[in-house]
Amino acid sequence: MKINGFGIFVLALYPGAFVDMHSESLFATDAWKQLKIFCGGVWHNLVISAAGLLTLLCLPSLISPLYSVHEHLVAVSHTPVS
Repeated sequence: MKINGFGIFVLALYPGAFVDMHSESLFATDAWKQLKIFCGGVWHNLVISAAGLLTLLCLPSLISPLYSVHEHLVAVSHTPVS
């Protein structure tokens, strides 16, 4: 399969990739191989979505060392000033 070029991009915080294939060599292959090539983009989207969901679900435990809970000053009593 002849490939003219490839690259990656980020569009509105969504990563993507592309492959520029030579049209004649793509359509010269059989239908099953063409289907596998075209489904590569769908597979890429599923993997990126799964990685994003996993990151979203693990985010609280990943950033928990960076913040503290219930560690602040509390006024238990005060003396009125006359």
